[in-house]
Amino acid sequence: MDLFRQINACQHLYLDKLIEINDLEVEFWIHEAGPLGKGNIAAVSSSYEQIVSSPQSRLFRILFEGYIAYAVFNESFEKLPTFETLYSRLFQVISASPFLDYVIANSNIDYAEAIAEEKPRHYRLNCINHVIDIATCFEPSIEVIEVASEVQ
Repeated sequence: MDLFRQINACQHLYLDKLIEINDLEVEFWIHEAGPLGKGNIAAVSSSYEQIVSSPQSRLFRILFEGYIAYAVFNESFEKLPTFETLYSRLFQVISASPFLDYVIANSNIDYAEAIAEEKPRHYRLNCINHVIDIATCFEPSIEVIEVASEVQ
């Protein structure tokens, strides 16, 4: 199973770090998360359980090089999306959205497309603490860094 699908197979995600490495390079460190007190974080949770990362949780590093724009929202204030996605749930690729429309209308999109030789895409990370939208013409780089050593 590729890493994109592994991320989407997680029960929940938790944004641990957002790092702007260089100009136009941003990486997100994302922990797999699940309900507190469960031996298996894939177990079904009730809406009253605290959701955390466990010592068995995976840590994903997702790097976007050459992004056009990104936005980070507090997940409590994000509107429910009204767009269709190519992948579902946690890590989404969105073909058309208000965010992508805004980026295209307010940036030099012809220049971005010329550099990448690709049309821009909208990626979305749905974490329990933040929702992150990224517009880019490039595929992200994804790797599993380590098994988390502490409960978040």
